[in-house]
Amino acid sequence: MVPFRYRNEHSEREGQIIDCIYDELFSDPIAMVRKIYEKFSLEYTDEFEQRMKVYLKNNKQGKYGRHKYSLEEYGFNGKSVYQEYRDYMEHYGFEIPDKIERPVSFDFSLE
Repeated sequence: MVPFRYRNEHSEREGQIIDCIYDELFSDPIAMVRKIYEKFSLEYTDEFEQRMKVYLKNNKQGKYGRHKYSLEEYGFNGKSVYQEYRDYMEHYGFEIPDKIERPVSFDFSLE
């Protein structure tokens, strides 16, 4: 995988990159945004967090329906994708799931 190889060959660029794993983002979007802001020394305020919470509460995933998609409908299969991106997949501990199930939405309270 060219982008992952580039990243490994140019460690001086590591400060410009952050890993945002979908499961982490989905399970706790506020924590992921906070992590991004900290990484890039951006201002993170209580007001900003409150506004994110309101947005998340009012815009739950699936609000307008859900699109179900698969690798197969785009001409791919899990094993070939895994092989092509093996370095990346192994670095992050990804495996080929038997079945992908996403929660309908996260439940986010405004505390």
